[in-house]
Amino acid sequence: VVVDTMAPSVPSFLRVNDDTGANNIDSVTNDNTLTFDGMAAPNSIIKVFETTLGLIGATTANNAGVWTLDSTANSLDDGSYEFSAIAEDIAGNSSVVSVLLNVVVDTIDPILPTIAVIVDDSGFDASDGVTKDNRLVMQGTAEPLAMIMISDPVLGLLESTTADAGGSWQLDASTTTLVDGTYNFTAWSHDLAGNASQSAVYVVVIDTTAPDVPSIVAVNDDNGLSSTDRVTNDSTLSITGLSEANSIVSVFETTLGLVGSTIADGGGIWTLNLPMVSDGRFEFTVSAADLAGNLSGISGFFEVVVDTVAPQLPTLVLDPLFDTAPVGDQTTDLAT
Repeated sequence: VVVDTMAPSVPSFLRVNDDTGANNIDSVTNDNTLTFDGMAAPNSIIKVFETTLGLIGATTANNAGVWTLDSTANSLDDGSYEFSAIAEDIAGNSSVVSVLLNVVVDTIDPILPTIAVIVDDSGFDASDGVTKDNRLVMQGTAEPLAMIMISDPVLGLLESTTADAGGSWQLDASTTTLVDGTYNFTAWSHDLAGNASQSAVYVVVIDTTAPDVPSIVAVNDDNGLSSTDRVTNDSTLSITGLSEANSIVSVFETTLGLVGSTIADGGGIWTLNLPMVSDGRFEFTVSAADLAGNLSGISGFFEVVVDTVAPQLPTLVLDPLFDTAPVGDQTTDLAT
C-alpha cells in the first residue's frame, strides 16, 4: 500500500503553441485552435481550465514533468482568455491552481493601411508623389499600434515603423539614397497577432536632374524688315520657345520682372501671350521648372522692339537748283 498525502507541485504554462505575436512567449496568436505546453510533477494529470469556458481538457505529464495539451478541436472566438492548470497525482492529491496564462486570440486582418504622402512632395501638388528629394519620408494611416513595413518590388523591404495609438504613422527612410526613377511602394500592416494586410500601390517618381535651359525662339507677328528681327508693331506679344516636355516655363523681362508662366506641351513647345506693353525695347529671359520642381538655368536675352507709332507723313521740297525766281516759293518754270 502506498500512502501519499502530499499535493503535487503547482503546474506551469510554458507557452501557447503557434504564438504569432511580437515574440513567441507573449501569448498573442492568430490561431484559434490552441495547443499548450507546460511543466508539472512527473506523471501527474494536468487539467486546463478557462475562467469563462470552464474545463478545456486534460493530459498527462511525462516522466520529466513536461506536458502538452492539444485543444485544437476547440475553435475559440477572437478575444482575451484566462487559462489555469491544476495537477493531480496518482493518489488523487490536487495541486494549487497555477498562475493564470492570459492569451489573446485575434484572427482578423488589420484595416488596410494607406500611404498618404511623401513629406517633401515637390511636384505640381502636395500629393502627386513626384519629388526631387531622393531620401524619402512617408506618412500614412493604419490600425493603431500596427507594425508598418514599406516595400518596393525592386528594392524589397525599405524600412519599417509602428503606427501610433491614433493609427497615424511616419516612416523615415532618409538614410537610403534612391536613384532617379519610378517606384511602386506598398505598405504592409501587421497587427500584434501577426495578421497582415496590404495597401494599394503608391507610385513615387524621383527626379533630381534639372531641366535643360529653355529658349525663346520667336515673337509672333514679327513684322520688321525680316520675320526674325524681333521688331513688331503689335503691343500684345506672343512669345514662343522650347523647353523640357511638360515643364513650367516662366518668362521674365529685365525691367518688368516676371511677366507670365505657361506649360510646355509633350513636345516641349510653349507659347505665352503677354499683356499689352508700351512701345520700347524689351529684354526677355526664360527659365523652366520640371514636374519635380527642379529649376533650370536662365536663358540668354531675347530682345524685342515694339513700335506702334506710324511715321510722320513725308513732305516734298523742290530742289533749290530748280527753284526759279522768286527763289523759295517752291515753283519753277523749268519743265524738267
